Amino acid sequence: MAWKGAGEVAGAVLVPGLAVAAVLCGAVPWAVACLFVPVLESSPRAKAANYRGAEAVHGLGAAWLVWGGCALIARWALEDFGLPLLVSETIGACGALGVAASAFGLLDDTYGTREVRGFSGHVRALLAGRLTTGGLKLLGIGVASLAAARVVADLAPWGGSWVGVLLAGSSVALTANLVNLVDVRPGRALKVYLVLAAFAVALAAAALAGAYGTAAASAAAVLAVALIGPAAASWRYDLGERAMLGDAGANAMGAAAGLAIVAAMPLAGLVAFGVVMLALNLASERTSFSSVIDRTPLLARLDALGRTARPGEDAGRGERSTPSSRYDDHDGSGGDPREV
Repeated sequence: MAWKGAGEVAGAVLVPGLAVAAVLCGAVPWAVACLFVPVLESSPRAKAANYRGAEAVHGLGAAWLVWGGCALIARWALEDFGLPLLVSETIGACGALGVAASAFGLLDDTYGTREVRGFSGHVRALLAGRLTTGGLKLLGIGVASLAAARVVADLAPWGGSWVGVLLAGSSVALTANLVNLVDVRPGRALKVYLVLAAFAVALAAAALAGAYGTAAASAAAVLAVALIGPAAASWRYDLGERAMLGDAGANAMGAAAGLAIVAAMPLAGLVAFGVVMLALNLASERTSFSSVIDRTPLLARLDALGRTARPGEDAGRGERSTPSSRYDDHDGSGGDPREV
């Protein structure tokens, strides 16, 4: 079926499209989280103390790893249904990138140490002839981001130029790292991800509006369900301080959100987005995001929203040495001791 933008055609594609996205990108990761977290909770090796000293388990990132594979399957089905290629290809590319980012994050979760911290620390280690797990993760996600950017290049508003691919790939990698940086409190990375996902959906609707008119909103709705699904699956476990996303989850969600954003941006927007992501990553080397959030009442309330801990409970208590993500003890080397 070809997507023609007519009301009845859009509706005919919307219903099966939403169903595929909801089942594969929402229900399957939700089932994985529901079935896997209790197993982790029964394993002493999976348990650790979070930033408050409360017991939680590692491994929630598995839901995002599964989501990546499901998004690839969803891409094939959505294309057959006649969804705009910008949406179906973006979902598939986000899935493939999510699998890669989650795999590199899992390596860092499993074998990483706190001896080397921050982007600059990993670069210095590499220049000294040592490739740390964090350095491997940065390199691997960077290469995967460039490959994913090339996949969506010909459909993206910025076109398929090599300059655009480099800008897009770099922006995606920086977004993955940024979301990983903020994963030092329950729910914080998920909230940042949802903001980025909403931005991506709005951009996709705007990019499709010229060719598909009002049907663009229907296509964007499918993208929204595909992106929100794994976050909904992880939400109660992360906010409830039962399980931690780890690098396997945080890197995957950041990479997926970043790719969905750059896939729907014009070149000027791509440059601006890349500059913002670079600035935030550089700022993290000297500034503690946690301290900034704690000093800003509105941000502190939003950050604590839905969390088990009472608002303000952790403000002024200082940071613990045990990270909210397994080895991802960082959101800025200039602040908290647990932040790389």
